[in-house]
Formats: sequence, structure tokens, C-alpha cells
Amino acid sequence: MAVPTPVPTPVPTPVPTPVPPPTPSLPVIQRPPVVLQPPQPGATDVPLVQALEPTAAGPGAVAITNTASTSEAATTTNTTATPRLAGDPVAFTRAVEKSHAENHIRYQGALEVLAKNPRAADLPQCHDSLRKEIDCIPAPLLFGTQGYAAHEVKRRVAYLIGNNEYPSDIEPLLTPINDVTEIAKVLEQKFGYQTHVLKNAKRSEIIGLLRQLSQAHEPDESVLLFYAGHGFQPEPNGMGYWIPSDASTQDPASWISNSDINKFLATIPAKQVLLISDSCFSGTLAKEQTLSNPSLALPRDQILARRTVAVMTSGGEEPVSDEGKDGHSIFAWNLLRQLRSISGNAIGGQLFEQVKLGVEAEYAQRPQYGAAKLAGHIDGGDYLIDAPRTTNGKDAGKQAGKEADKEAGKEAGK
Repeated sequence: MAVPTPVPTPVPTPVPTPVPPPTPSLPVIQRPPVVLQPPQPGATDVPLVQALEPTAAGPGAVAITNTASTSEAATTTNTTATPRLAGDPVAFTRAVEKSHAENHIRYQGALEVLAKNPRAADLPQCHDSLRKEIDCIPAPLLFGTQGYAAHEVKRRVAYLIGNNEYPSDIEPLLTPINDVTEIAKVLEQKFGYQTHVLKNAKRSEIIGLLRQLSQAHEPDESVLLFYAGHGFQPEPNGMGYWIPSDASTQDPASWISNSDINKFLATIPAKQVLLISDSCFSGTLAKEQTLSNPSLALPRDQILARRTVAVMTSGGEEPVSDEGKDGHSIFAWNLLRQLRSISGNAIGGQLFEQVKLGVEAEYAQRPQYGAAKLAGHIDGGDYLIDAPRTTNGKDAGKQAGKEADKEAGKEAGK
């Protein structure tokens, strides 16, 4: 009798233990290698330690000196970065969306504060009962619609802020110090500006500078303010912010709101004011009124009879690229290229249109040009960009302009 073969007892398949999804985390920030550039003639670099002595302008005010001579313009940035996203709008969009998502994680503590108090970053207006050590915004000047006498500008002054270095939990930037140093050099040598550069400026230093602008200028003057550094906008169509070099990811009171920047512009008495912001989400600064049709510009004497407060930004309400060419952001590289190409007189609208074409040809970011109406801009005004004039009507900066163009040609040939 055959013995039946025993049937093996089936072994149950083990059920894998579910693994919880990973908690979102930020990538480790790798700081770029530092390349020291030798001193070269260029901008008047205001030494921050010496410049930030208390003045009558209030706490943290910058002691501004009227010097147009050249001085050290050493930088500490990597000037060999190769553009990775130029000409690829899809890759660019993915990269900036990824960066913005990471920033929302990075700034989560500050976002929670803003959710409870949307004005947590805003400064109070200065008044007699406010303690002197508290940063505040001076009262705005009262600008009527009658305008100014159509006199030529007597003095041009540029203040440039470039922030590369940030606390360890905020990614450093490669180009801002290179950008402001070279732009200041061109403004000084070709257009006769007195230039002042602040590198890796803290919040108190930026606010101190903005406060002092209300006392450092006369009506027949031209003021250019340039910022290159981090910016942030928590929500679409919401408030944008400059992120100073000592900013906290947990406290929005360490940031500077675009709303406050506009309020500071309203305290500058100069009839020609241009703010240029090369930072993410700076487009809210230029959204009051568009100024992008230079073909409709008024004659020069009529522009000079109006108050102009123009704002040029490297992008809209969007992240922008720190990549570019020759150690500059794509926006600053195009701005420098167009400034060097100007011969004779130009207006801000013309400059902007050429910069915009150059940026948009390679990157999917949209520079903006607008008027700050709440800061006293009068319809028909625009920012004038030209060499200072002598009494006989000749361009005093013509030779300096040729030298700047010649130097730019040498750089391009390297």
C-alpha cells in the first residue's frame, strides 16, 4: 500500500511594517569657495564699522560722506559660476519652485508669526514720544502736484547694498557684492555719481541708511538706491520683504517689508529717485503704476519739472536667479551692459526695456519698471540717466564714459 506524500503546511507571507513618509527637510547648505579679488579702483566703499556711529538721523544711521574718489572694492564671491538654467525655462521654473518650497520650510517659524500678526515686520512712524533707540520711519514729505523748477540736477548720489553672506540656515549668494561694486564703478566713472557701497548689511544698517536719506539731499538732486540680496514673499500676491544679512528665519521683525521701503522713498526730498531691487519677489515694489513705454516720454525739461520716484526690479512677484555671467546675476549683467552702452542722455524707461529684453532672452523671469505714486511720483516723470553737464552744455563725463566702455571691452575679451 502506497504511503501518501504529506502535504506541506503553507507558510504565511510576512506583512512588511509600513514605513512613515520622511519628514521634509532642507538640503545641507554648501557654502561656495571664496575667491578674493585684488583691490581695484571703483566704488567708494563705506566701512561699516566706522560708518555706523550714531548721528542726528537716529539709531543705526550711516555717517555718509560726500566723496566721489575711488577706493578699495575687494569682493569675496565666486566669480566662476557657470549658468545652468539659461535658455531652459522649464528647468528654471522647476528650480525656482523648488527653492521657494524649501524657503517655506526654512522660514516656517517666521511665517507662523506673520500668520498671527501680518504687520510683525513693519516699522512705526517716528514721533516725539517714541524711544530714540527704536527704529522708525520719518514722516513723509508733502509733495504737491505743481512740481519743481526745471533745473538740471546738481548732484547725483548712488547707494548700493550687496548681501552675499547670511546666517548658516539661509543659503549664501554668489553675486551681489560683485554686482554692486561694478555698478558703482560705472556710475561713478561714466555718469559722475558719488557712490557708497554697503556689503553684507545688517537690518539696522539698511534702516539707518534709509533714514538718513531723508536728511542728506536737496530737491535738485538725483538719488539711486540699489539692493542685491535675498528677498521673500510668504504668499502669492502678498507682501514682499528684503532679507538683511543678519535676518532670522524665525522672526519677521528682522526683515524689511516692501511697504516700509516705499514709505522711506516718500521721505527723500530729491526730485529724481530710482530704486533698483535685484531680489526675489521685489515686483510688489513696482506694481503701483507701470512705467514701461519710453516712446511716450515727455521732453527733458518737463521731466525735470516733476518729481520722479521710479522702481526697477529684476523680476515680478516671483523668485529670480542668482546665476548669470562673468560673476554677476543675469539682471546685473544686463544692467551693466546697457549702462556702458549709453551715449548722451537716456531715461529709465529706455534703460529698462533693453535690460528686460536681455534677461528674458535667457531666463524665465520678468523684470518690472514702475512708479511709486505713494512716494510722491508725478505722472510724466521718469528717471534721467546721463553724464553731468558743465555750464557750456557739454557732457562733463564724456571722457570717463569712453574709458569705462574701453575697460568693459577689455573685460569681455578675457
